[in-house]
Amino acid sequence: MNFVCRSISACFLAPFPAVVPHSWAEWLVFKNFVTCLRSLSRSAFVNSPYEPNQAAALSCSCSCIYRLSPNMYRTVTLWVLLYILICLHLCYCSNTASNGHITLQSRAQPLPSFPSSGVCRGVANIGPEVPEGIIQVSGPDQYQVYPDNTACGWVIRSPPGTVIKLEFEDFHTECGWDFVEIYDGGDLNTTPLVGRLCGIRGLDHHHDDSFTSSGPSLALAFRSDEMISAPGFRARFKVVSRESVSEPSTGCTANHKGTLCQTDSSVDYPPPRQHHSAAYDADNNLVYLSFGTYFRAGTSQADMYTYHIGNDVWSKIEAPEGKIPGKRYMHSSWIVNGSLLVYGGVADTIDTLLHQYFPTNNTWADMGLVDWRIPRLNGAATALARNDHIERVYVVGGILDNNQISRDLFMFDLATQLWTVGLKRVPIWTWGATLTYHKQTNTLHLVGGYRYGTNRVLRRSYFYSIDADRWYNGPEQPAEAVTVFGRAEYIGDDTVAIVGGYRPAYDQNEIASECWVGQIAVYDLACGGTTLIDPPAPISKELYKRMGHALVYRNAPTPSLFAFGGTDGFLLNDVLQIPTATFHLGSSAGRTQCALRRWCNNFYDCGDCTARPYCNWCGDHCVSADLANELCTTPEVVTSPESCPAREFLDLGRPVIGSVRQGDSITYRSAYIDLPDADLRQPAFWNSHRVIRVGTLATISFALAIQEVRKR
Repeated sequence: MNFVCRSISACFLAPFPAVVPHSWAEWLVFKNFVTCLRSLSRSAFVNSPYEPNQAAALSCSCSCIYRLSPNMYRTVTLWVLLYILICLHLCYCSNTASNGHITLQSRAQPLPSFPSSGVCRGVANIGPEVPEGIIQVSGPDQYQVYPDNTACGWVIRSPPGTVIKLEFEDFHTECGWDFVEIYDGGDLNTTPLVGRLCGIRGLDHHHDDSFTSSGPSLALAFRSDEMISAPGFRARFKVVSRESVSEPSTGCTANHKGTLCQTDSSVDYPPPRQHHSAAYDADNNLVYLSFGTYFRAGTSQADMYTYHIGNDVWSKIEAPEGKIPGKRYMHSSWIVNGSLLVYGGVADTIDTLLHQYFPTNNTWADMGLVDWRIPRLNGAATALARNDHIERVYVVGGILDNNQISRDLFMFDLATQLWTVGLKRVPIWTWGATLTYHKQTNTLHLVGGYRYGTNRVLRRSYFYSIDADRWYNGPEQPAEAVTVFGRAEYIGDDTVAIVGGYRPAYDQNEIASECWVGQIAVYDLACGGTTLIDPPAPISKELYKRMGHALVYRNAPTPSLFAFGGTDGFLLNDVLQIPTATFHLGSSAGRTQCALRRWCNNFYDCGDCTARPYCNWCGDHCVSADLANELCTTPEVVTSPESCPAREFLDLGRPVIGSVRQGDSITYRSAYIDLPDADLRQPAFWNSHRVIRVGTLATISFALAIQEVRKR
């Protein structure tokens, strides 16, 4: 009889033969059979997504053909055990039974692997004679992690009329630095680069990294840098007919990527992209999406779209005649008085001008003149500050033309159309951070980003007082909330929401950390600190895992964030609406009291305190102007810097010598230390003071010196 098992249950419901070996030779065969089954049991018995009725091909190195006679049987236990083993094997093998014997022919032939041993080197060319196989960084006889500076590629070609399906079974590379690149074609230099994957991925981590080529060729490349390694990846490829993937029912689902598995082509979506920008026009309920880039260098775009939030309608803006800013990405944009303002970015010809687009007549104009004091930057953090009809653009950090990192702060005044330089520099070199303006305190808040010089993500937040022209320590962020190339928006109620981004590892100990962020980081400007919030139902947190996207906030009718496109390893062109009403951080009254006390308590100097109109100096400490009458016991409250005592600035490392009388005291406070990327061990960085008091002695001489400056 012919018997094909499609499931284990079907096997156990089949007729129950007696299958006990009765000779020494057949016991040896049985022993080999059990060995093969054990090998099969170590493999993942997962049904193929392409052929649901067949088992996935297994990498077990056995070829089992067994002839087992059912004429003799010893014990019921052995009989049942052997039958169970055969049933398990039947479920994954082609098999027949005849003439009182059972013949098992295993399907579990080993798939060809590239490489089969050792570490990948150079480019492996896989021809049409290989219909299915495994691509991996190294064979099973090699390393637990791939070596540094690994570089290799694979080019797969199949017969005409076929396409190639690729699926990653295991994936773990260094986040943000070691990438697997997928090319839709057989040339690593010219065909479209459609996927750029890193971090910990795979179905176990909710990444459906499947790809279907558009034609009979597909290529992959893997490159690692000079530090921090990971286990690598293992991917399975299979050649199938084009017709077999033409319908979604055959495996081309919404989660799959590739030209045969894209979103509805009848909708006029912008092409998938990353590092574009979006600006929200509240008067017309429109989002302006501008420019951006694909994965491959030199693919920056100059196209623009509008998205009507209420109608869910995309429209392409036809390129205007005359001067346009040119192709670019990593730029910033805002709506100002009904026009679109664009700054910076990486372009074919980078400039430092701001460009203004007028939708009413579809024209562009430049703002101001070229100021050669302003460097060309990419990855800088930017913010538009609006306060009392004063509109200014602030730019901090970023990568310079010579690949050095900046810590300078620049300001462009939209009224005068002039740049201001020489503002206080941020204490650290950084890029890929977020900058948000807070109107109530007239401050800029720098969160996240990569901190150059220490090879780590920036956990310490900083804020800049526009009134005092000084930077200060903000709250330290939890490690899981800090990202590079996240996107931030002020959403009211003293709250900033940060969506997306990734977390690169800064040493080998962090290699197992999650690369992509699936929660929203809500930064509390009133009380300090950051809270991680899961997506509101029914949104999956996996949709949040992206970077290089654009983000806008709409306050009414339903307060929501809108994220546009970006990349999760594959380029996206979707729109993600995130309602913010559930981002509760505590009672309104409690947060108000928290803000009144905290916003002024950070400042330890009279002039520093009173530079802010909402703070007063009360004896020896700074208090909220609203609480001055309640908290101050001294007769005189200082309300302006002009009324403050003179300040004495101390040089780092130079002793301070003086004397005090009995009952007196001198307090030294470090209001601001302009030293990049460093902490002070004694006293602590910035928010500290040293008090010298006199007890029974009439007079005491003292020396105060900062003991050490150490790198963070």
